[in-house]
Amino acid sequence: MDRCIVLVDAGYLLGAAASLLAGEPSRSRITVDHAALIQGLRERAESDTQQPLLRIYWFDGAPDRVPQPEHHAAARDAPRHRPARRPHSQ
Repeated sequence: MDRCIVLVDAGYLLGAAASLLAGEPSRSRITVDHAALIQGLRERAESDTQQPLLRIYWFDGAPDRVPQPEHHAAARDAPRHRPARRPHSQ
């Protein structure tokens, strides 16, 4: 294999970051620089695997498949971003 991929569970990643930085897992408690985060993921993957990155798959839920502002921000830096459907009550 001559390339690597990264699979990101954005809900888990950003919730864990919020827990560490704000003391609770609410993503609304932190501000995310998506461009820097994605670049950091790219650099880490390429460094760890010694392979160029093919793509990053970014998985994140959107209430009723309606992208939220943070989904649009992530999509600017990861054009293949597609929010998943989840019930609005979650």
